[in-house]
Amino acid sequence: RGTQVEIAALQKQLETRTPALEIAQSAWEAAKQAGGVKWRPVALSLMRPEPGVRFEKEPNDVARVRGAVAGKDTSTVEGLVSGMITGFRLEGLPDKPLPGGGPGLAENGSFVLTPVRLLTGPSDDPAKLAEVELQHPRATHTQAGHPITNTIDQNPESAWSVRGRSGAVAASWQLNVRVARQPSFDGPVTVSVEGFTSRLGKGGEPLGIGADVTANAKVVAAAQELVFLDLTPKPGAAIGTRPIVTRAEATVNGEKVIVYDEAIPFTVAK
Repeated sequence: RGTQVEIAALQKQLETRTPALEIAQSAWEAAKQAGGVKWRPVALSLMRPEPGVRFEKEPNDVARVRGAVAGKDTSTVEGLVSGMITGFRLEGLPDKPLPGGGPGLAENGSFVLTPVRLLTGPSDDPAKLAEVELQHPRATHTQAGHPITNTIDQNPESAWSVRGRSGAVAASWQLNVRVARQPSFDGPVTVSVEGFTSRLGKGGEPLGIGADVTANAKVVAAAQELVFLDLTPKPGAAIGTRPIVTRAEATVNGEKVIVYDEAIPFTVAK
């Protein structure tokens, strides 16, 4: 009984209109009109392949790969970014000197990509690099039997392949939603998400994200620094990208304090 009441309260919270949701709705409408999420090139600062392969940096932060084709190798690419990051995108570009015009080094111009890892941290302190969980991978082309989801399954023997595709290809990954605790506060914090679906209610108003997504709030204990929110699309959820905001609530000195983070894109794909 208590659990049902709590779920009902959380569902009502997800579907309640707030100032932050008004901002998120405006962002969603702007993103829809502009054609989706805006990508920014990463300023490449380090490209470290394995022996026998070399990277050549070109204008617009394009990395050209040269060298012998190996069965499997591991390459590390570092770059500087600013502002909030919610995902990253890798593009394979055609190149006439490559076999089959590229974008890969194989005889047919294809390539395979095994599991991908992303580490982030301050540029002046490599010791603080931490791995970020990736989710919702998508690709513009996939060879049958070698889906893009293989890049996050932690299996070194599986891979994403673009065989059968000539020309440019691209893949993208979303970063899992994280909310960090400020070191000056050690009390419990309740973290949830708010946003809109792209569907409209009977009165023509946008429905709250709770109509499409199950996203139960989580309580961050004093000893925790991070919390991961599980966002699960419901059956019949609208396909597409919409913005969501993270909401952190705590009681500080006897008063309720609510903080909203920047809007980030959340995608429901087939």
